[in-house]
Amino acid sequence: MIERQLYAPVSRAVVCEDRAEVMRCCEIELTEDFCLHFIKLPALTQETRLRAEVEPITGQAKLDELVLERQFDAQKVDPQKAADLIQALKEAQLTKERAEKSMSRCRERVEAAEQMLQSYTDNAKTLLWSEGRNFDFQAIDLLEAELDKEQTQLLSAEAFLDQARAQCQKAENALLPQKEASKISCQAIIRLSMQEPGKVRVKLYSVLPCALWRPAHEAHLQDDGNVTWTAGATVWQNTGEDWHNTELLLSTARTGSRSELPQIESDLVRLCEKADKHQVRLTSRNEARAKEAQSNAPVEQGVYDGGEARCFTISGPQNLASNGLPRMFEIARFTTEAQTRLIATPELSTKAVLVANFINTNDSPLLAGPVTLLYHGANVGQGHIPYCDRGEKMTLGFGSDDRFVIDLKKTVRTEERILQKARRHFVQQVDVFNMGAQSGELELQMRIPQSEFAGLTVHMSEEPPAPADKDGIVRIQAAAAPHSRQTFKLSFYFEQTKDVQLPDPW
Repeated sequence: MIERQLYAPVSRAVVCEDRAEVMRCCEIELTEDFCLHFIKLPALTQETRLRAEVEPITGQAKLDELVLERQFDAQKVDPQKAADLIQALKEAQLTKERAEKSMSRCRERVEAAEQMLQSYTDNAKTLLWSEGRNFDFQAIDLLEAELDKEQTQLLSAEAFLDQARAQCQKAENALLPQKEASKISCQAIIRLSMQEPGKVRVKLYSVLPCALWRPAHEAHLQDDGNVTWTAGATVWQNTGEDWHNTELLLSTARTGSRSELPQIESDLVRLCEKADKHQVRLTSRNEARAKEAQSNAPVEQGVYDGGEARCFTISGPQNLASNGLPRMFEIARFTTEAQTRLIATPELSTKAVLVANFINTNDSPLLAGPVTLLYHGANVGQGHIPYCDRGEKMTLGFGSDDRFVIDLKKTVRTEERILQKARRHFVQQVDVFNMGAQSGELELQMRIPQSEFAGLTVHMSEEPPAPADKDGIVRIQAAAAPHSRQTFKLSFYFEQTKDVQLPDPW
């Protein structure tokens, strides 16, 4: 049996949302049974996710065994070298101790000189200002000179201590084992039985953690009204091995998720008594949505692919270092025609937003993820898109138009009636200001509540500027002249039965 050791770099990597399957490949010439050692595999390699394939070229072989071996490579240390290092460390520690004692004595002498000088100075002030006697200032000069001398010696002692500490640290580092002394060596052993002599290709597949990718897009709205879309991906890998000249594929398959069948429960039909009438309290849609958002419903994490596993190939060989840093790759690029308009939603914002509607004309769907928005070559913000299939319509906002300022006021008007209960009218007033020197058109979207309960009806107080759709949205087309102001009003009221309690919408 022939045995051979070789290092095969990663030639193909399929990155999923939380791991990667890598392939290594080599060709060997068979003249008898063969034992192949794939050395320098990453320490993260798992034996349960390791497999091998043998492809015939001119020969043929059978895969008999695939084994993963791990061992700790302990570096041999020379005893004489270790003894010398220990002796050097002891000498450095002694030098450090002497330096610490010397600096301590110097600090004590400095403190004594400072106290003596302060005491002599205080006595001089007393004799001069209280008793009016002459004083010999030459002694003060001598004390100051002595203090300067002691401080210079203290600085020298501190510098010597710093050198001793550095020498001691250097000796400790030299005595420590090297980084490669305790690293894990991993290799895969493949045993082949020759069936026909000739050349065969051996492929080794392994699944590694610490590798993932996420979609990242870029949408550029150009002057001609078209949108240039770049579908990209951000890839990270820290598997312990750099990928050089590797075929890179990105997959949405969830290899780490389990497939579990739903539990079958019995569906029983039972009779129940008629429920008594009780008072009903209605909440607004915003309150219901906020309550639903606070529920503990599980959130699906990862890359959403519409329920169908998809694979994207990055063109050309790629290099990806094992450092955990993000790397951007382009998956696809296409240009599609867009319809743009200015939309103002006063309930959400006081700005008019440029909205573009276009169709995904790419051959593959656009995965849900962040998108960088560009308008006339300038970055106008960051957005997020849901999953968009081929031929599906998409809407994106490309920043606000600073010419328009929107002001919303909500008031309540009470209508007194003689024989009936007073009626409360809820009024929305929107003022649209065009602060620019050019005219523009925008779509103003205002909302009235919709009732799906028989005990509650919504009526318009007056004829709205435009008819409302099934969702209660009133879309008003406003043409604003330069430096102009337009006012739009929308009012409504409720009629409910006695068993319905309805809070004010604002």
